[in-house]
Amino acid sequence: MLIDLSVHQLVDLLLRTGDIDTRYFNTGTMQEGSKLHKEYQDSHKTVNFQSEVDLVDTIKIDKNIVHFHGRADAISLNIDNLPIIEEIKTTNDEIREFFDQNEQWHLGQAICYAYMYAKKYKKKKVGVKLIYLSQIKKDYFSKEYFFTFKELEEYVYSLISKYLDFYLFITKKILIRNKSILKSNFPFEYRKGQKSIIDTTKETIENNDISFIEAATGLGKSLSVLFGALKGMEKGNVEHIFFLCAKNSGFDSASEAAYILKDSGIKFSFCELYAKEKMCLNSKRECNPDSCPYAKGYFDKRIKILEESIVSFNDFTSNRIKEIAKKNKVCAFELSLDLSLYCDVIICDYNYIFNPISYLKRFLDAPDSKIKIFLLVDEAHNLIQRTKEMFSISLSYSQYKKARLHLNKLNDKKLKETIKKLNQDFLLFKRFEYEEESNYCLIQDLDDDFIYHLNSLTEDVRRYERGHRKFNDEAIKEYSLEVFKFLTIYSFYNQTFKIFLKKIDDDFEINIYCLDASQFNKEILSKMSGAVFFSGTLNPIEYYEKLITNSSDYKFISLKSPFPKKNFDLIVNNSISIRYKNRDSTLPKVAKYIISLANNKIGNYIVFVPSFDYLKKLKNSKFLSTINTIYQTNQMTTFEKDKFLSNFEFKPNKTTVGICVLGGSFSEGIDLVDDRLIGVVIVGVGLPCVCFENNLQKEYFDSNGYDGFLYAYTNPGMNKVMQAVGRLIRSEKDRGVALLIDDRYFYKTYSQYFVSSWVDFKKITSLDAFGKEIKSFFK
Repeated sequence: MLIDLSVHQLVDLLLRTGDIDTRYFNTGTMQEGSKLHKEYQDSHKTVNFQSEVDLVDTIKIDKNIVHFHGRADAISLNIDNLPIIEEIKTTNDEIREFFDQNEQWHLGQAICYAYMYAKKYKKKKVGVKLIYLSQIKKDYFSKEYFFTFKELEEYVYSLISKYLDFYLFITKKILIRNKSILKSNFPFEYRKGQKSIIDTTKETIENNDISFIEAATGLGKSLSVLFGALKGMEKGNVEHIFFLCAKNSGFDSASEAAYILKDSGIKFSFCELYAKEKMCLNSKRECNPDSCPYAKGYFDKRIKILEESIVSFNDFTSNRIKEIAKKNKVCAFELSLDLSLYCDVIICDYNYIFNPISYLKRFLDAPDSKIKIFLLVDEAHNLIQRTKEMFSISLSYSQYKKARLHLNKLNDKKLKETIKKLNQDFLLFKRFEYEEESNYCLIQDLDDDFIYHLNSLTEDVRRYERGHRKFNDEAIKEYSLEVFKFLTIYSFYNQTFKIFLKKIDDDFEINIYCLDASQFNKEILSKMSGAVFFSGTLNPIEYYEKLITNSSDYKFISLKSPFPKKNFDLIVNNSISIRYKNRDSTLPKVAKYIISLANNKIGNYIVFVPSFDYLKKLKNSKFLSTINTIYQTNQMTTFEKDKFLSNFEFKPNKTTVGICVLGGSFSEGIDLVDDRLIGVVIVGVGLPCVCFENNLQKEYFDSNGYDGFLYAYTNPGMNKVMQAVGRLIRSEKDRGVALLIDDRYFYKTYSQYFVSSWVDFKKITSLDAFGKEIKSFFK
């Protein structure tokens, strides 16, 4: 059997011991470590010094052929002309203590490189040097070792043999998986267009390509793309399928699809990855052995738990992972990440691939290997806004003032000096000239001194934490994290960003605002083995291709609803203006149409309105007092959302009208099948509010040769409309009416969206005609 194995995969699994401790291993220390690492390499460049040296070997053990590879930090020659393999490590812990805890792990890594080097160049003896650099004191410590080739070979073979004992069970599962995929058939009779989704996905994964699929709601997109991807996976050019969800509700449909395919006979494994906050078993939310019993000894226990779990299960839902973690007293979040490395399908949020701070480094930053990943991106229309938000951030003066009260209590001279300088920076920002009406101030760049002072703050806090192990000030830790995120986003700053100050009463924010994240998406996609972006609405495709991938001309298929046209009645009323200036005056007319719909047939309805302000006016007006209404509230919890949806019962004996905000949590991603929903009303064309930020978007696209209003306002707005209408017909049994109200709906700019999707719509502009149409349809 051919097995691809990197040095990091081998030693990190077998040799790493100890606790989870984010005081010493975190994103901030990793970035600082990378900087020190490079500085050391650059300062030692000579004829006899090579950095980042790729090494590879083929090792035969029993019937297994292992493609073994890695990248040595540096290789030098000593005074005796003996090659020395250098392994460089950085830490914000005390150097000698860090060395004592991790010597065998780091030495094992270096020995693997030394073995491959000695074998390639036929060296009988090779030196190994472990080099430790301090991120706090700028100290330096090193230790040298010397090995014969035979010693190196015996060590590496023993490690790989131990790894194979663990991994051969996984390879057997892969063979079983591939056989089951080869024999598998789609578990249901194809709906119209479903086979096209499957074939497109299969071809895309086999060709390591990118495709876009627009398929009407209810066609079974999740099940189809997952089946198609698994069919393509059997060829062996992909190791992991990532099913990316826009919201938590997407997890349910992805997991449901996975279980359907598993029940049909496909023997694959899948894992759910949720955010750390959702998985954490420790109420203190601190990841170190002093504060969390689940962090203590995690890496000592890990391999045994992984072996037992992988042998026992093929599906790792968040609940199952928590059960395993509780039983073994280990961190559920870290366990979920480790399990994902050995699963075929990983179900997770967009963040785990596209977010520049929280992406899965073990997959995307594997130091000496490229893990073959294929993406299935659900509700892909959301990715544009989500990735812009991932690359945008703000830092407020009030955040700083709150943290300063705590920072000043620390008896640290250098830290106090940094606080003083930062205070001067913030006071300077406060004196900037803001636009009187908008309270915004656009600036070209952030001052180098301000960035330097922010960096100094994070370094000073880390240094202080290192010297005070029991330090536990949440306000300081929280602010340090926000500063770190701010600096990370600023490192990407280019022409696709704007920086502005926003005044809010006595406070102000410094905003780094991303206008277009497509170039960053493109870079991430270049690391993938391909992707399928799918959604119920990807019209116009040129817009989605451009803003998701920064490219065009990918394969695109668009599939209409497979359900009978007679089940869906689309009515458009363009006689009522929902423009902002007219909303108050037309509110009574809108209310009459809602009442007419509700009174013509007992059932469940949802009205989607332009904003919470409009919702509040409708609620306070009492225009709808004659019908049973329930209202969405701002920032509802998951429990509150579920309670709201529970009002939409099967076979209702009374009418319920839900009033929700267009583009909110109820306008996409909810499934109210059969008669749980028989009518929707869309008030307005969904345009985002005209504001400073959206106008920056418009100006950006205008300056780059695109229709700025279309890109910043119309496309996002009409996508909300299409998604909201898509809540109505979810299955063959569903029947319902959709009413669109706005005088702009017959402008070509807006009508092109629904005309291409729903040919048989009716234009009705009188209340009487509307009532007759409703009665006729439901009759």
